[in-house]
Amino acid sequence: MPRSRPWTPEGRELVETRVGLGLGLPLEPGVNALWCVSGALGFAALERTLGGPLCFADEAPEATATLAEVAASRDDAAAIAERYYVAAADRWGPELDATIRAACLARFGREPSILAPAPGLFAYSQVHVRHRFAQPFDRSTEPLLFAGDFVHAFGLFWFADDDPRLDACMVHAPYHDEPDEVWARGWIVELLGEDPGTRLVVACVPPGATLAATVDEVRGRLRPDVGAHPDARLRTDERLEIPIVDLDLCQRYEALTDRPLANPGFVGERFAECIQRVGLRLDENGAELRSEFAMGGSAGRRRRLVADRPFLVLLLQRDGDVPLVAAWIESAELLERASPRRLRIRRGDDDRLDVSAAKASLERVRPERLEVHVDLLPVALVDALIDASRRSPIRRLELRGIDDLSLERLAAGSWAELTWLHLEPDRYLSLYGETVSLSAALAGWELPALETLILEHCDLDDAGAAELFGSLPASLHHLFVLYAKVPAGPAWIAGPAMPALEHLELRADGLDDAAVERVLPRLGPALATLELESKHLSGAAALRIAEATHLSGLRRLTFTGFAFDDAAVIALAGAPHLAGLEFLRFPTARVSAHAIEILERSPYLRVWVPGMSHGPGDHRAG
Repeated sequence: MPRSRPWTPEGRELVETRVGLGLGLPLEPGVNALWCVSGALGFAALERTLGGPLCFADEAPEATATLAEVAASRDDAAAIAERYYVAAADRWGPELDATIRAACLARFGREPSILAPAPGLFAYSQVHVRHRFAQPFDRSTEPLLFAGDFVHAFGLFWFADDDPRLDACMVHAPYHDEPDEVWARGWIVELLGEDPGTRLVVACVPPGATLAATVDEVRGRLRPDVGAHPDARLRTDERLEIPIVDLDLCQRYEALTDRPLANPGFVGERFAECIQRVGLRLDENGAELRSEFAMGGSAGRRRRLVADRPFLVLLLQRDGDVPLVAAWIESAELLERASPRRLRIRRGDDDRLDVSAAKASLERVRPERLEVHVDLLPVALVDALIDASRRSPIRRLELRGIDDLSLERLAAGSWAELTWLHLEPDRYLSLYGETVSLSAALAGWELPALETLILEHCDLDDAGAAELFGSLPASLHHLFVLYAKVPAGPAWIAGPAMPALEHLELRADGLDDAAVERVLPRLGPALATLELESKHLSGAAALRIAEATHLSGLRRLTFTGFAFDDAAVIALAGAPHLAGLEFLRFPTARVSAHAIEILERSPYLRVWVPGMSHGPGDHRAG
């Protein structure tokens, strides 16, 4: 089936990318533009065989325009060093086939991937360029937001003044003493590699009308004496961050196929196929270009150099600065994406929240994971969060600084696919004697898929706590109540069974023995981790666990911050249903050596007590 758009070798069509045989590709908002010299090299070989430029008997506008693109390309294919490419053209036959394959194997160590025997006139070229850095740059630990998608990035983030990588990163623009208009024209960086014959340039500049105009603008701004200027090196308070480019695509040029040739000696012949494949990888280790073309029968101010907006990747032959490949990146389609899409909204360095920027990010990113770290949410941001939940499913939501009114308003959102919810109310409310009514605020939320619920620094009254813990969804696997204030007594923890719960962590001032006794019947054999912390608990809670024979799946049991006695330890040691316990932690101030000896003879695989070198890790879910 004919294709007008490029596609990946796996068959995925690229809707935001255009590929051309000439650098005259127009640059459009939101559209990538790609050109590679392999096409020009293939046409140069073809024209040597034809004795002149390719011409068709008909004058179809599409074919004429495509040939004009090739002719208008100012790259002199003859100037490309032979070590970078193989190119040949002639009538197809065993001799041509063997010649091309042998040349590719000898020069690149690999055979052609789009070469297929076919009768008639045939042209082929392959380009392979490696531009490796002497020392790798840093790989970013946090994804970079680019055109609404999170992508992986590399650059210079952690370095000292004597870092040798600074000498491999030459800033051509802007310099600190240059005027505002120079800074407004964007930044240009050259990344030096081990091959002195190639240049790798990354330029975050305003686009020109065409790819050629943008390439010319950047080449014209490359400083011949860049290494001699002190501003060419990054300072320790500056930053370089570039998205990882990872593209491998094919483009079929249908305008040049199935048209009769007018060249003498080849009149009436046709090309059944004209195809180009371009692979380009740019990461912290360097850049590598692999491309094939076949035409024939069948086959002062701180410089923040962060490419979070459209940018150009330009690989040049140093001799003559002849372009080898040029890629204008407008969308994340050609970048290495980070998954899942995560968006974090927080106040800036000036402790102010840019609501407009937050709303714009929500519209662009459509996150799967959303983290909001803001003290008291503005109404405009709450509305933006509701709209974001309706546009695309949000699966993880973290709200810090939430108040009960905002939480109640958020119930209007679409949270049917939410699996992970972390709520931390604004802690300043407690200073003024106010209590966040999470139970009432969450009453309108529909959370049929919720698996993890984390409530942190929550103050709950009797009715609110009982309502909240009595309405937990059956899908819940992980429940954390961390550093909370809850009522004393068993009433607040009552409710239906939670057979799917695998991890329960209760760290609450109001947690007591009666509450533990009330919650144990709600749990089932799926529970693998139970962590309890409160000054109101005693060894009686441990005795109840030792009697809860239905908790046969427990692997980790932790008691913190309360008294423990010999009876509790001996009861746990003799409980058959706890034979699979791998980790036990408890306070030992009132436990005798005799009880510890009994415990050590139990079938537990691991025991932790204060004073030993190994302690509990953070097993919090998510």
